[in-house]
Amino acid sequence: MRCLIISDVHGNLSALDAVLVDAEHRYHPDTMMLLGDSIDYGMRSNEVIERMSSLSIPIVCSVWGNHEASILQQRFDRFSTHRGEESARFTASRLTDRACAWLMKLGGESGMRTFACHGYRILVVHGSIADPLWGTIGPVSTDHESYKDYDMVFSGHSHIPHMFDILVPEVGSPLRGKRVIRFINPGSVGQPRNHDPRASYAIWDTERGVCLEAVRYDVEYEQSFYDGSIDDFYRTRLAQGV
Repeated sequence: MRCLIISDVHGNLSALDAVLVDAEHRYHPDTMMLLGDSIDYGMRSNEVIERMSSLSIPIVCSVWGNHEASILQQRFDRFSTHRGEESARFTASRLTDRACAWLMKLGGESGMRTFACHGYRILVVHGSIADPLWGTIGPVSTDHESYKDYDMVFSGHSHIPHMFDILVPEVGSPLRGKRVIRFINPGSVGQPRNHDPRASYAIWDTERGVCLEAVRYDVEYEQSFYDGSIDDFYRTRLAQGV
């Protein structure tokens, strides 16, 4: 199985389309995982949802991000900046009933789901176990003990791609009493923050492992859709990936 893993599209249709084309050309994925925040910050949230809902590739697992939760539940109190709250309120005013219905049907309101696949115990979370919608997983900050029941952890929210392993004790393991938990963040499709403006995504091949990828897209074209309705910060950051 080859699974396309995408997160944090944030209303950027050009970046999403570039990822879909690149992933199909290079990997021919069988399934897809969505790690949340498909909407907001970008100006084409409805178009992103329309594209996602029309794909023939099955979604094996999906969760909401903090932006879906805030906008669909009309709760804007946790944004760290006024411009973030303003952007979410603007997106809420523009999101169509059709887009909202698809996101509601997609589910994953808690920001976290678990499932089993090819013998792996998998956690899919937008943020972290401690805070599924707003938290962050990282190589240094992660409370590894909280994840001891899983083999693979897929997360988003930080907009920074990562892949790292930790070894945890396991009684009876033939591998010196330990086993591996692998943590994967595909980065952000539409609002990268790793100083790389390319659209990031990941592919999980159950035979070959996980690959982190990035693809160029027409940033200036996507920037042209910003019309002053939200802070210009969200338009200008696309060019630098910050």
